Amino acid sequence: MKGAIPMRVERFILETNEHGELPSLQLKPRQRVEIIVLPDDVDELRLLAEKNLTFWDNQDDEYWNHV
Repeated sequence: MKGAIPMRVERFILETNEHGELPSLQLKPRQRVEIIVLPDDVDELRLLAEKNLTFWDNQDDEYWNHV
């Protein structure tokens, strides 16, 4: 791919300290980061993800289930 820039991605799994703060990471100034906050109970996240699966069980769309 012409002009493609290789990207290095790092993944950190951290827990906040007793004050709700993240320990400091050694990052470059103005570096772009993404933070995803997970619920205390990860099962809650799984249940929310499965909650809307019934949408796909629509009998009116039986034809599309076999495409």
